[in-house]
Amino acid sequence: LSACMQYEPLDTPPESVRFSSRIAQQNVSEYAIVEIRTLTQSDGKTVEAKGVPCTINGIGYSAGIVSPARVSLPTYLGKTEDASVTCRLNGAGVSQKIPAINATVEKINSAQSSSGGLAGALAVALVKGAIKSSRDATNDKFRYSDRVEVNLQPGKK
Repeated sequence: LSACMQYEPLDTPPESVRFSSRIAQQNVSEYAIVEIRTLTQSDGKTVEAKGVPCTINGIGYSAGIVSPARVSLPTYLGKTEDASVTCRLNGAGVSQKIPAINATVEKINSAQSSSGGLAGALAVALVKGAIKSSRDATNDKFRYSDRVEVNLQPGKK
């Protein structure tokens, strides 16, 4: 859907979330800057819809934005839940999940495989398995994708 989309750069500062509790704010490990873009159909083409009101909800926080926008989403050590964004155009609301990505596991999984054939591949798999099982998952770092696209007309592509 978006492989051909060219977006104008966003040079506005990221929007901040509102925390529902002090503990949610105090436990933040890092913030991930995520672009929220809304797409619609015009003359058979996918185009960016601008000025669309959206609400972002995560466990312990929320934010109201107008797309396109950049938002600073909190991540937590050990466990970060998925967030969601709901955008409304002409009275119809469309929701999209913002998946949390375990960056620690992603880094382990992307470690380079050796070129030692099957034996080398098995050795790398064993090492990765040992790292995954012996790491302290409460220290895992999380991130979100750099961009989330909300298709306001999900039945059309």
